[in-house]
Amino acid sequence: MITNSGPKCFIMGFHYTLQYGRRTRIKVLNTVDIGGHIFEEWYERMHTYEELKKIADAGYNLLETHFLYGFGLKSEREEIERTKLFVENAHKAGIKVLGYFQFFSIQSETFFLDYPELQSMLQIDEYGKPYKYASTYDRNVLCFSYPEVQKYYLDGVELGLNYCDLDGIRLDNDYYKGCYCQRCLEQFREYLKETYSREKCKMVFGISSLEGVQFPSARNYICNDPLWMEMIKFRQIQRQKMIKLIRDKVKSTKEGAIFGGNPTIGRRSDQVSYVNIYIPDLGETHDLVCAENLLFPQSLRNSIRHQSEIYQHGNASGFKVYASHHHLNKNGSYRFPNDSNEVMLSLCEGLAFGGHCAASTWGMRLDNDGKSALYERPEYLNPQRDVAKFLEQHPGLYDNVKHASQAGIYYNRESITADFNHCWNSLQGLQQILLQNKIPFSFVYGEKPELLQNIDLLIVPDVRLMKNAELEALEKFLEGPKGGKIIFTGESCAHDEYFLKRKTGVLDNLKDNENALWLEDAPEKLDFKKGFDFRPNKWLLNTYYPPKAKKMVDAITKQLGLRKKLFTVKSKIFVTADIYKKDDIYFLHLLNYENNKKCNAEITWNGAYKNAEIFSPEKDVTVNINKKTKKIEVKNLKTYAVLKIGTEK
Repeated sequence: MITNSGPKCFIMGFHYTLQYGRRTRIKVLNTVDIGGHIFEEWYERMHTYEELKKIADAGYNLLETHFLYGFGLKSEREEIERTKLFVENAHKAGIKVLGYFQFFSIQSETFFLDYPELQSMLQIDEYGKPYKYASTYDRNVLCFSYPEVQKYYLDGVELGLNYCDLDGIRLDNDYYKGCYCQRCLEQFREYLKETYSREKCKMVFGISSLEGVQFPSARNYICNDPLWMEMIKFRQIQRQKMIKLIRDKVKSTKEGAIFGGNPTIGRRSDQVSYVNIYIPDLGETHDLVCAENLLFPQSLRNSIRHQSEIYQHGNASGFKVYASHHHLNKNGSYRFPNDSNEVMLSLCEGLAFGGHCAASTWGMRLDNDGKSALYERPEYLNPQRDVAKFLEQHPGLYDNVKHASQAGIYYNRESITADFNHCWNSLQGLQQILLQNKIPFSFVYGEKPELLQNIDLLIVPDVRLMKNAELEALEKFLEGPKGGKIIFTGESCAHDEYFLKRKTGVLDNLKDNENALWLEDAPEKLDFKKGFDFRPNKWLLNTYYPPKAKKMVDAITKQLGLRKKLFTVKSKIFVTADIYKKDDIYFLHLLNYENNKKCNAEITWNGAYKNAEIFSPEKDVTVNINKKTKKIEVKNLKTYAVLKIGTEK
C-alpha cells in the first residue's frame, strides 16, 4: 500500500532487461541500443549499491525494476537473480522496489519450453487466430480463464515478493483485448443466463433466450447493440477477477506490499471498450496506477494539455498515480523532456491534483554518452532534488487531507463504454472550462451515489445512458437537506442502460426541479470534425477551449452562487487550482502550465480566515494579505505552490 509520509518520488528503473534487449535490439526514443555491449556494462554497474545510493541521494525513495518479462520462470532465471541483487542493494540505500511483471503477453520462444502445457491456452481473436502483442510474431497472449495460466502469474508474485524481496509488483499492460475462445464464449453465455431472466431478455433483446449467441465483433463499435454492450461488461468482469486474484496474492504474501499496474489509460476516447477497463474499478485492485500516454503537461494556444483526469479518478477511487507521459515533437515523434521547466511541470502536476507520485519515468535509461543515466542530466536532476527536498520538508501538506471541491463531474459505466463519442467529447471540453476557470472538481460515479454527499454542484456532461436507480439518486440529491444543484447538458438521461429511449414524462421530476438547470446545446462539448483521428498523438495537439464556454461558466456561477463559492482565483488561463482540507485548514494548490513565465494570482476567500502561508519547491514565491480588501496575493508563481489557509470554525 502507499502509506502516508508524503507523496513518493518515483523513478522508473529497468523496464527492459538485457535479455530482452539482446533478443529484440530495441532502442528507446533513439537512446543507446539496449542490446549492445556498452549497455551491458552500464546495466551491470547500475545494479550496484554505489549507483543506487546516488539515486537515493537524488531524492528518490520508490523505484521500479525488471522482474518478469514473460520468457518463463526458468528461462529468465539469470535476470531474476539480478533482480534479487538489485533489491538487496536498493534496500541498503533506503529505496523501496517494485518488480516489473509483463501481464499482457509472454515471450513464446522460451516460455513454452518452460510451460509446454500452456500452449493450447491462448487468447484467440475473432478470426480464430492467437492474439499477438502489437506487431510482434513471438509474443502470444495467455487466456487467463484457465487455472493453469492463473497459477503462472501467482507463482511469479510469490517468487518476486519472497525470493527477490520486492516491496511490490507492478504489472505492465494489465488490460484485456477480449478472448474469443470456446471456453470464454461458454462463460459469456453463462453470464448472460445469470444476468437476464426470460422476460428481461425479451424486453432488451427482443428474443427469449441467449443460449445460442456468439461474441459480437470487437472491431466494429455496434454501441447500441445490447449484446455488444454486455460483451464489454463481461470482458471487464473477466479482467477484474484475474487482477483481483493477483492483488490478493500480493497482499497475502507480504504485509504492506504495493500492487500496481499499467492499464494504458488516457490514450483513446474509446479506451473502456478497447481495453475493457472501467477506470473506477481500478480502485478495487490497484494501490498504484501508471498512466502511460501522451498527456504530457503543456500550455497550448488557448488550452491546457493535462493529466488531471486520471489524478481525479485516483482521488475518487482510492489509488495513487504516476505519470509516464511521452513527450511529443510538433511532427508527432516522441522525445524526452527538453529542459528543467518541462521536468518540473511533469513532477509537480501529480502533486497539485491530490498528492500523487512525483515521477521520473525517463530516469534509469542509458544516455547517449553511453556512461550516465538520463536522470543525471542537470536539467533533470536539479528539479528532482528541489521537489524531493520540498516533499521531505512538508509531508503534512498532503497527508490525511480530504478533497474539498464543490463541483463534481458525473461519470458512469454505460455511457463511457457504449456512448463514448457523446460523453467523452463533453468531458474533455468541460475539464478545460473547469481548469482554466480555477474551479476544482471531483468525479461522481453512477455506481457510487454516496459520492454526491461530498459536493454542492453536479455537472452531467451529455451522459445519455443512465439506470433508473441513478435517476433516483440524482432526485434525492436535488431534494436533500443540502439542496444540491445539477447542470445537465445535451441529451443527458435520455436513455436507459440498454440504450432504449425513455418514455415521455419519465424525466419530468428532474426537469421541473428548481435546483436543476438544463443546457441542451451542451456548450462544453468539443466539436471535433467527423472522422477526426482520436489517437492522442493526433488530437491532443489540437485540443481547444470550447467556444461556448462562457455559457457553462455562467451556469456554474448561477448554480453555486457567488456567496457559496469557497474561493475564487484570478490569474492567467494556464494557472489551475485544486483544494483540499484537514480539520479547519485548507490547502489550495496552484499549478502554472506556462511555467517558462512567472505570474501572480489573486485569491478571494469567501469566509473568515486567520492566516495564509505559501509553500513551493521553487524560490521567490511569496504571499501577501491585502489589509484593505482581505484578498490573498501570490506573487512570482513559476510552476507550483501550495497556499495553506487557516480558517475560523
